[in-house]
Amino acid sequence: MNTREGKLFQLALMVALLAGCASASVDHGLSAEERDAARSAPGTGSAVHSLAGAEYVGAFTLDVTGETVSFYLSGYDSVARNSLGGRVLLPADFSRQQDGAFDFQVTGPADGTAGGVQVNSESAVGYQVESGSIRADDAGLLSVRLVVVRIADVDSEGFDVPGTGGTRETLSVSGHLTATCNVRLPSNDVVIDAEHTANPLCAELLRGL
Repeated sequence: MNTREGKLFQLALMVALLAGCASASVDHGLSAEERDAARSAPGTGSAVHSLAGAEYVGAFTLDVTGETVSFYLSGYDSVARNSLGGRVLLPADFSRQQDGAFDFQVTGPADGTAGGVQVNSESAVGYQVESGSIRADDAGLLSVRLVVVRIADVDSEGFDVPGTGGTRETLSVSGHLTATCNVRLPSNDVVIDAEHTANPLCAELLRGL
């Protein structure tokens, strides 16, 4: 059996390498309530993440690194000690609508192939993404709802602790979509392409953001 640290490492690895299980649809409008919620994100961040009764202020980012495209989420809670991070990797055919909006449906078992989320506090808690939707209008205003399933804690001998895994939570995100494009240099270093010009895929997916 793996230790808890091993499980969280496996989650991080799956999040970084997952191939994505999802499909896109064309209905991408946000309701008036969703727009108001997105606009209300505080100035200390571009998005607010709500999970298991706690809020984390940070960002929800469309990230392009080479040919790998993902949504990356990050944030801190009100005491700035507990953080949240995660990633949902997108399939190669992910695209935005002509007006720049999208409505992306996430589907799949909670086995790490649809993404992962981790809360880092005194005791880190990992979740795997099971299903949900990631939507944005043409101005980049967000409405995200993801169902995540908690990974079981393990004891000192590496065995699952009964009753600590399998709980489903809803991760909600409101705010404004941000974007980043990264380029891998011949030296294998990864640097930010601030102008989104080095990679044609960046220019297409990150337009207007």
